[in-house]
Amino acid sequence: MKNYCREYKLYEVNMVYLDPNETFTFNERVNSRFISAFVFQGYCTRTQDGVDLPLWDLGYRVDPPEYKITSSTYTAGPEGSSWLCVEAMGDTYEGFQTDYVKVSGEYTLPAGWGFAVATGEVTADGKTATPGLYFGPRTTDVVVSGNADIIILCN
Repeated sequence: MKNYCREYKLYEVNMVYLDPNETFTFNERVNSRFISAFVFQGYCTRTQDGVDLPLWDLGYRVDPPEYKITSSTYTAGPEGSSWLCVEAMGDTYEGFQTDYVKVSGEYTLPAGWGFAVATGEVTADGKTATPGLYFGPRTTDVVVSGNADIIILCN
Protein backbone atom coordinates (compact mmCIF):
# COMPACT_ATOMS: atom_id res chain seq x y z
CA MET A 1 0.00 0.00 0.00
CA LYS A 2 1.05 3.53 -0.74
CA ASN A 3 -0.59 6.37 1.16
CA TYR A 4 0.15 10.01 0.41
CA CYS A 5 -1.25 12.03 3.29
CA ARG A 6 -1.78 15.76 3.69
CA GLU A 7 -2.84 17.10 7.07
CA TYR A 8 -4.96 20.21 7.41
CA LYS A 9 -6.49 21.90 10.45
CA LEU A 10 -9.68 19.80 10.50
CA TYR A 11 -9.03 17.07 7.94
CA GLU A 12 -6.50 14.54 6.77
CA VAL A 13 -6.65 13.91 3.02
CA ASN A 14 -5.15 10.62 1.83
CA MET A 15 -4.46 9.31 -1.66
CA VAL A 16 -4.39 5.53 -1.17
CA TYR A 17 -3.03 3.02 -3.71
CA LEU A 18 -3.29 -0.77 -3.36
CA ASP A 19 -1.48 -3.04 -5.81
CA PRO A 20 -3.43 -5.81 -7.60
CA ASN A 21 -4.84 -8.29 -5.04
CA GLU A 22 -3.05 -6.50 -2.18
CA THR A 23 -4.67 -6.70 1.26
CA PHE A 24 -4.43 -4.06 3.97
CA THR A 25 -6.16 -3.68 7.34
CA PHE A 26 -7.19 -0.25 8.59
CA ASN A 27 -7.32 -0.15 12.38
CA GLU A 28 -10.22 1.01 14.54
CA ARG A 29 -8.73 4.50 15.03
CA VAL A 30 -8.52 5.10 11.27
CA ASN A 31 -12.07 3.81 10.74
CA SER A 32 -13.48 5.98 13.55
CA ARG A 33 -12.10 9.12 11.84
CA PHE A 34 -13.36 8.23 8.33
CA ILE A 35 -15.69 10.78 6.71
CA SER A 36 -15.89 9.84 3.02
CA ALA A 37 -13.95 8.60 0.01
CA PHE A 38 -13.92 8.63 -3.77
CA VAL A 39 -12.67 5.47 -5.52
CA PHE A 40 -11.09 6.49 -8.83
CA GLN A 41 -9.49 3.21 -9.96
CA GLY A 42 -10.41 -0.46 -9.52
CA TYR A 43 -12.36 -1.88 -6.63
CA CYS A 44 -11.90 -3.43 -3.16
CA THR A 45 -13.65 -6.19 -1.33
CA ARG A 46 -13.96 -5.46 2.38
CA THR A 47 -14.46 -7.47 5.55
CA GLN A 48 -14.95 -6.54 9.18
CA ASP A 49 -14.83 -9.15 11.94
CA GLY A 50 -15.23 -11.89 9.30
CA VAL A 51 -18.33 -10.29 7.77
CA ASP A 52 -18.34 -9.05 4.17
CA LEU A 53 -19.02 -5.35 3.77
CA PRO A 54 -20.36 -3.75 0.56
CA LEU A 55 -17.86 -3.64 -2.30
CA TRP A 56 -15.96 -0.39 -2.82
CA ASP A 57 -16.05 0.29 -6.54
CA LEU A 58 -15.75 3.48 -8.59
CA GLY A 59 -17.33 6.59 -7.14
CA TYR A 60 -18.19 8.38 -3.91
CA ARG A 61 -18.35 6.32 -0.69
CA VAL A 62 -19.68 7.00 2.80
CA ASP A 63 -19.95 4.23 5.40
CA PRO A 64 -22.61 3.98 8.11
CA PRO A 65 -21.51 4.48 11.75
CA GLU A 66 -21.50 0.76 12.53
CA TYR A 67 -18.58 0.28 10.09
CA LYS A 68 -16.47 2.71 12.12
CA ILE A 69 -16.22 0.80 15.40
CA THR A 70 -13.60 -1.84 14.58
CA SER A 71 -10.84 -2.55 12.05
CA SER A 72 -11.61 -3.35 8.38
CA THR A 73 -9.63 -5.35 5.83
CA TYR A 74 -9.56 -4.21 2.20
CA THR A 75 -8.44 -6.41 -0.69
CA ALA A 76 -7.85 -4.79 -4.08
CA GLY A 77 -9.19 -6.40 -7.23
CA PRO A 78 -6.95 -7.78 -9.99
CA GLU A 79 -6.29 -4.27 -11.37
CA GLY A 80 -5.49 -2.75 -7.98
CA SER A 81 -7.50 0.03 -6.37
CA SER A 82 -6.97 3.72 -5.67
CA TRP A 83 -9.02 6.29 -3.79
CA LEU A 84 -9.03 9.63 -2.06
CA CYS A 85 -10.07 9.34 1.59
CA VAL A 86 -10.98 12.17 3.99
CA GLU A 87 -10.65 11.70 7.74
CA ALA A 88 -11.29 14.00 10.67
CA MET A 89 -8.14 15.21 12.43
CA GLY A 90 -9.71 14.68 15.86
CA ASP A 91 -10.82 11.43 17.42
CA THR A 92 -14.14 11.21 15.63
CA TYR A 93 -16.00 12.16 12.47
CA GLU A 94 -19.07 13.36 14.44
CA GLY A 95 -20.53 16.65 13.26
CA PHE A 96 -18.94 16.65 9.81
CA GLN A 97 -21.08 16.86 6.68
CA THR A 98 -19.96 15.55 3.30
CA ASP A 99 -21.24 15.22 -0.25
CA TYR A 100 -19.93 14.62 -3.75
CA VAL A 101 -19.94 17.02 -6.70
CA LYS A 102 -18.85 16.44 -10.30
CA VAL A 103 -17.61 19.85 -11.49
CA SER A 104 -17.83 20.30 -15.23
CA GLY A 105 -17.56 23.99 -15.97
CA GLU A 106 -18.66 25.97 -12.92
CA TYR A 107 -20.11 25.09 -9.52
CA THR A 108 -20.99 27.47 -6.68
CA LEU A 109 -19.57 26.19 -3.40
CA PRO A 110 -21.78 27.39 -0.53
CA ALA A 111 -20.26 29.57 2.18
CA GLY A 112 -18.83 27.50 5.03
CA TRP A 113 -18.00 24.49 2.83
CA GLY A 114 -14.57 23.37 1.61
CA PHE A 115 -13.57 20.54 -0.70
CA ALA A 116 -10.95 17.91 -1.49
CA VAL A 117 -10.15 17.04 -5.11
CA ALA A 118 -10.30 13.34 -6.04
CA THR A 119 -9.71 13.62 -9.80
CA GLY A 120 -9.15 16.48 -12.23
CA GLU A 121 -8.37 20.11 -11.55
CA VAL A 122 -10.38 23.12 -10.43
CA THR A 123 -9.75 26.76 -9.62
CA ALA A 124 -11.47 28.58 -6.76
CA ASP A 125 -10.76 31.98 -5.23
CA GLY A 126 -7.67 32.35 -7.45
CA LYS A 127 -6.15 29.04 -6.30
CA THR A 128 -5.78 25.83 -8.34
CA ALA A 129 -6.48 22.48 -6.68
CA THR A 130 -5.47 19.06 -8.02
CA PRO A 131 -5.96 15.50 -6.67
CA GLY A 132 -5.27 15.17 -2.97
CA LEU A 133 -5.47 18.89 -2.21
CA TYR A 134 -7.96 20.53 0.16
CA PHE A 135 -9.57 23.96 -0.28
CA GLY A 136 -10.79 25.40 3.02
CA PRO A 137 -14.21 26.98 3.58
CA ARG A 138 -14.80 30.67 2.90
CA THR A 139 -17.28 33.08 4.52
CA THR A 140 -19.06 33.68 1.20
CA ASP A 141 -20.09 31.48 -1.73
CA VAL A 142 -17.19 30.69 -4.08
CA VAL A 143 -17.31 29.80 -7.78
CA VAL A 144 -15.33 26.63 -8.51
CA SER A 145 -14.39 26.16 -12.17
CA GLY A 146 -12.77 23.34 -14.09
CA ASN A 147 -13.35 19.61 -14.42
CA ALA A 148 -13.02 17.46 -11.33
CA ASP A 149 -14.60 15.03 -8.91
CA ILE A 150 -14.65 16.76 -5.52
CA ILE A 151 -15.78 15.82 -2.06
CA ILE A 152 -17.34 18.83 -0.35
CA LEU A 153 -16.96 19.12 3.42
CA CYS A 154 -18.43 21.17 6.25
CA ASN A 155 -17.89 20.88 10.00
